[in-house]
Amino acid sequence: MSTPYKFIQTRADFGKAILTWFKKNDWPQSITESVAKEVNEWEGGPWASQVSTAINGKLDPKAAFLIAFGNFNTYIHAGSFSKIKDINLRDKLKGSKAFTHNNGRPFDGADFFRLFTGLIEVPKKYKTNGNEFNDATLREYQKVMVEHTVKIKRQEMLKPKEFWELFLKQPYTKTIKPNDLDIINDLLREDLEMSREIVLRFGREYGKCPIMPGLKSMSKIKLSPKLLELNQIMESGVASELGKDKKTNNKKVKVS
Repeated sequence: MSTPYKFIQTRADFGKAILTWFKKNDWPQSITESVAKEVNEWEGGPWASQVSTAINGKLDPKAAFLIAFGNFNTYIHAGSFSKIKDINLRDKLKGSKAFTHNNGRPFDGADFFRLFTGLIEVPKKYKTNGNEFNDATLREYQKVMVEHTVKIKRQEMLKPKEFWELFLKQPYTKTIKPNDLDIINDLLREDLEMSREIVLRFGREYGKCPIMPGLKSMSKIKLSPKLLELNQIMESGVASELGKDKKTNNKKVKVS
């Protein structure tokens, strides 16, 4: 299950480590669910929705999630994918590396628990340099998002005005403030560049990128793995930045 937005450093570190691991293996976030369903030897997934929430630092998991992550990791470490009937999935797993300690020992469920709770540090190979959440990445995020809107327009044969009208009809879009809708419109038309100021504003108000839900619901076109990856980097970075701001504000001493 997910908790209401609240930054916790160890959860953010866990999410970044998992995202880095997935990127190293060129995996979509649904990989654990796909493998679990094919192998059918353990319970609890981890399901794609859990992985996505964990990567964004917002998961409050039950023990079954961490145990399942350990089972999945053990399966990857064994490297025998004969039980996978889906050829595309099997090809995706070939050459994959398990999540390991610095000494090469693969993580089990207990290790993932220790990592999630901060009892052990993130192994060096999964630590990020902190530079992924930058202006260049945000520009790329906007570019890939705009490319997705072009796909929707072509698929649905929509003119720009018709596209925007359809976006406004989406359930989540109705919760977005008018001023923020103006910003989103400018971003999708590329009349405005995505910036840290904008995404932090969205993060404070909505706890996530408010553009993505509308893009998902307005068309059957799947979001590309690159767009999903950049969205995860952006939301994880925003959560980290807002968490730091909150800590700083809490430390300020009130002077009468």
